[in-house]
Amino acid sequence: MSKKFGKTELTLLEDKVRNIKGGNPKDCHLSIVDFESLFGIDNEGATLLHKTFDSDKNGTIEWNELLGGLAILSTGSTEEKAEMMFNTWDADGNGSLDEKEVYQMMHSSITIAAAAIVNSMMGPMGDLMSTLSEKQASELRTEISESIQTNINQEDVEEAVKLLFKEADIDNDGKITLEEFKLHCQSNDNAISPFVEALTNVVKPITNKEEENCEQM
Repeated sequence: MSKKFGKTELTLLEDKVRNIKGGNPKDCHLSIVDFESLFGIDNEGATLLHKTFDSDKNGTIEWNELLGGLAILSTGSTEEKAEMMFNTWDADGNGSLDEKEVYQMMHSSITIAAAAIVNSMMGPMGDLMSTLSEKQASELRTEISESIQTNINQEDVEEAVKLLFKEADIDNDGKITLEEFKLHCQSNDNAISPFVEALTNVVKPITNKEEENCEQM
C-alpha cells in the first residue's frame, strides 16, 4: 500500500530522526527512548506510541513502520485504524480482546491524550522551558501529565468498557474479535476516535498535511 506525505513532512521527519540517531534515517531502528525525543513526550506516552507503530513486534521501529504508522493516523481508513488499534491492544496475541485489554486500551488513550495536552502547553511555556535542563523539562512534562491523569474518574472508564462489550461483542462470549471490532468501528465513529485523535495530536508537529503530497512505498 502506498503512503503519501508532503515533501516538507518527509524532510522534517528525516532531519529529526537523523539528529537523534545519526546516519541514514531509513537504516535506523528507533527505540522507546528515541520516541521520547522524536515526539517530545514522556516515557509512558512514548511506550504506547512505539507499541502502536511496531507492526512486526520486534521491539524497534524501522523507517517503513514509522511512515506506515503516521500514514494510517493521518489518512488511513476506519478499517485500517481499527486494525492498528486492535493489534496494539491484543496483548496476548490471541486474536481477541478481553475486558482487561480493553480497559488498558481506554486507559492508555487517556495517557496519550495527556501527552498531547502537555505538548500543546510547551509552546506557550517556551521561555520557561528554555531555562530548564533536559532532565528538568522532562520531569515537568511528566508531572503535568500525571496531574491530568489523576483527575480521570476510573469508574467512567469501567463503564465505557462495559458499553463497548455490550455493543461490539456480537456473540456475547466475553471477547471481541478483530472482525467484531472492525464492524463496531465502522458503525460507530466514536469507538476509536478518542485514541486516534490523541495519537494524531502527539505526532502533529511532524505531520503537516497541508504540504504538497509525494508518494512513498
